[in-house]
Parts: sequence; structure tokens; C-alpha cells
Amino acid sequence: MLLTTEPNELLAPIHNRMPVILDPKDYDLWLDPDVQEVSRLKPLLRPYALEQMTYYPVNLRVNNPKHDDPLCIEPLTEQRSGLF
Repeated sequence: MLLTTEPNELLAPIHNRMPVILDPKDYDLWLDPDVQEVSRLKPLLRPYALEQMTYYPVNLRVNNPKHDDPLCIEPLTEQRSGLF
């Protein structure tokens, strides 16, 4: 299962949602089995701070689930743009 939320300003031009990424300071709360109140956990399901993120183009092979290799996340350069 993958939880998604609305995109932050960095990802909004690319897609209408993004994965929920927890801030490390929230790990303990999220993983605490004694915390069952939705009101305490729901605020964690927010867009991740754009200042903490970077992005870069990748090869289109990432769109095919048959491909599960490092080329899927390697930054795309002009020299490599023809690889599929």
C-alpha cells in the first residue's frame, strides 16, 4: 500500500498527488502501536516540505514495471536521453 497526498509546489506541475513522506521527527509517532487516534496521525499525511526535496528527469523506462534496475532512477542527461 502506498499512501498519497496532494502534491507540494515542486511536484504539482508534474502530478496531482505525491507519496506521503514522513519527516524523520514523526517516525516514532507513526510507528507507535499505541497511537490509534486518527486525529493524531492524520496531520502527518501532508505534502513533504519542498525545501527537503530535489528532482531530476529520469529515463522513460521507469514507466514500465518490467524494468527494475538502476537506470530507472539514474539522472537523465542529454547524452542518455535515447536509452529505453
